[in-house]
Order: sequence, then C-alpha cells, then structure tokens
Amino acid sequence: MEKVLYVVGNVDYRKGFMRESRANLVITEKRMIVAFLTPELAKKMKKEAEGGVRGFFKGVTKVYGHWNEYYGMEPEEILKESEENFEIPLREVREVKIKNDDSESGKRGELEVKAGDNHKFYTGDGTIRVRELKKVLEGLGIKVKAPRFSLF
Repeated sequence: MEKVLYVVGNVDYRKGFMRESRANLVITEKRMIVAFLTPELAKKMKKEAEGGVRGFFKGVTKVYGHWNEYYGMEPEEILKESEENFEIPLREVREVKIKNDDSESGKRGELEVKAGDNHKFYTGDGTIRVRELKKVLEGLGIKVKAPRFSLF
C-alpha cells in the first residue's frame, strides 16, 4: 500500500510566465503529487466551518493547514481532489534543487523538481524544511542539491 511520506505545504507553483497557484507537494514511495488549493476547495472548507467570527478563523486555519490532512489520505484520493492535481512519477525525477529564502534581498525559497518537465515551487506561507525534505528524497534514491547550512 502506497503511503504519504512527506508533504511540502503551502508553496506557490509556477504555472507559466508570471502565473502561480497555491499548491502542496505530496511525496509518496512512488510519486510526487502536486495538489492545488483551488478557490472551489477553499470555499468548500470555509463553508464546512461554523458561522460567525469563530467559524471564519476556523475556516481560514483549515484552508492553510489543509496539507496536514494529506498524511491520512490515499494518494489516489489526493489526485482526485481537484482536476488540476497531477503526479510526477519518481522514476522520472532526475534531481531536486532546493534554495533557501533570503529575507534581506526579498528572494523566496525555491524548490525545483527536474523531471520530464521542470516544476518550480516557491516558498508560500512558511519555509521549506530542507533537512527533512532532503532526508526523505535521498532515502528514495533521488539526487538532491541543497544548501549546506539550513536552520530548518
């Protein structure tokens, strides 16, 4: 049974020139799944929360913390969550490059998956936990280029 090993939550996926969408990168033993946080999914989660101010905060928390739910979901279920979601088979991944953000210069953290097509992700709300991610990817036999020193 395929299980979710690691989730890089709340990243911005580069869809094209000057176009990005909020997504989560879900890593399993066989593939990476790019799961988008579509406006429809966000509305559905907010609607499920209670009304009033308390419900509003509960809904916002659920939307931004939704990536945690992927640990308890089946990979096929994650793929079907949105029509935009897609997978990258691990056998196609040649390398993953990770760059830390630099708050002084305003550069966001970056994660690039080099496969048949290159896929770029940028730090969204939070940071990429470089050490944890590197350990998981290298355990799957994927070459990782990452900064030598990272606080996370």
